Parts: sequence; structure tokens; C-alpha cells
Amino acid sequence: MKYIIFFILSTFLYANENYTYNVKFGFLYKGTILSNFKDARSYLTKWLNEIAIIDNGKVDVKYYPDSKSLYKDYKENDLDMIVLNLDFFFENKEEIDSISTNYWTLLYNDVKLKQLYLISHKSLNIKDFKDLKGKNLTLKAEDIASLNWLNKNSLLSSRKTYLDLLKDVSYTDKESRNVLNVYFKKTDASIVSKGVWDNMIELNPSIKKKVEVIKKSKKIHLPFIGVFSKNANKIGKESFIRLSKDIQQLEGGDQISKLLKFDKLTWLENKDLEELKKYYDEYFKLKNKYK
Repeated sequence: MKYIIFFILSTFLYANENYTYNVKFGFLYKGTILSNFKDARSYLTKWLNEIAIIDNGKVDVKYYPDSKSLYKDYKENDLDMIVLNLDFFFENKEEIDSISTNYWTLLYNDVKLKQLYLISHKSLNIKDFKDLKGKNLTLKAEDIASLNWLNKNSLLSSRKTYLDLLKDVSYTDKESRNVLNVYFKKTDASIVSKGVWDNMIELNPSIKKKVEVIKKSKKIHLPFIGVFSKNANKIGKESFIRLSKDIQQLEGGDQISKLLKFDKLTWLENKDLEELKKYYDEYFKLKNKYK
């Protein structure tokens, strides 16, 4: 009987290790949307493995505190796919392009490229970024695109970083809350996406009586960029690409999209990044000039 049990256990363990593919994905847990949710990392790891099982695959997920350590493992072929913040991606784009393929991001409000709005209470008579001097501003936590837009325009208008221009910057977990904070004068200004602004105005048109849009960005912004290594496991990559087309149809897909508040995963083309590259090149020059 002992030998029979040993044989059954050995067969079971071998069958579970005999995966069609095993891929390794790397994510940042600071400076991304994952930072906003306590359970997001464990839920994302579980969900990725659940969808991998569909093709008898396995996903090993590792989380990193910064882009440098994440990218180091990626360059050394320890990771098949990584998610990067935009600063790091465009600072290292030439090298990343040489070793990567299949770029992707998440879609919010059915919009691939976001437009950002600087909003303020009408009573303050703010007309430009330079008028934010000594004011309070609220952002959504970990919204790197909005933070960079704020800093770039602060450097352009006043030759100061946003930290030197503003009296205080605070953070919340929702853009919609920031619109209301401006309306009720809990903060002087905020930066929100066009989609959130439009939704709030549709729900409560009276907001426009007290809150106005001061400046609008170009429609070029992204929350982050995910990339696959050219040396990535081919079967695992193709499985991810195929399954990602119907994320919300997969088990757990609806829950993860609601938790991270995205509609679906979308693939990026070179044309999607052309304007954004110019934008970040200008931003890096300004940072170096006024540091």
C-alpha cells in the first residue's frame, strides 16, 4: 500500500510540474496603480495563474520597489515581461526597444491615451500654472502622468519644481473626490483626466458653476507601459496575448478590472508613443536645466 501511495503522489507532483510553459512577470509595487490597493498584488498573482492554467501554464510573479532593480533582472533574462513607469521607460527607451516587443497598457473609460485637465475653483482666478504659487493642490495617489505634467508646466512657467511652487500637495485615492474637493474649497486646484471630469459634470452639472478647467494637456498620456522580452517564452507570451483579448470573460477578470478600475488591456503601437516621447524628452531637458 505504501508503494501505491508513493506512486500516486509522485505521478500527481510530476503532472503539476509538467507545464506547457512557465513565464516570469515583474511589477512595481511603488509608483503604480498596484500601490493603491492592499490586496491588489496577491489578487493579481492569483488571477494571472488562474488564467495561465487554461493553457496548462504557470506564471511566477515578482514585485519590485523600484524600476532599476526590476529592469536589471529583465535585462539578465530573469523576467519575460515587466511593467515600467513612464519616466524610466522613456529615459531608457532606446535600450528597452532593442530587447523588447509587444508593448501594452490598460484602458480606462475606453480611452487608450489620456488627456489631463488642471482644474481650480473659480473664485481663485487661476489662469495658468504659474498662478498656483503658494496654493494647495490635490492629486490622485501614484498618478505619475499627472505629477509629471504638473512638474513640467511648473518648470516651464516659473523655473521651479512643483514642490517649490506650491504650498502643499496632498493625495487621495480617487480623481472624482478631487473634483469635489475643489468644488467645496477643500483644496485650491487638482489635475484629473478628461474622462473623470466629463463623468462628474454629467452627474452634477452644477460643478461647472464653481469649478473651471484652467489648462488641458494633449491627449497623449498613459498610466504605465508593459513590455515583453524578445527572449520571452514564446508559448507563454502568445497565451497572454490571446487571453488578454477577453480578460473580462475569464474567471476573475471582472473582479480584477473593477479592483484596479480599468476596462481592458490594450496593445500599443509606435505611433501611440511618438508624441509622448517628444513630451518626455522636453521634460528631461527642463529637469536638467532647472535642477
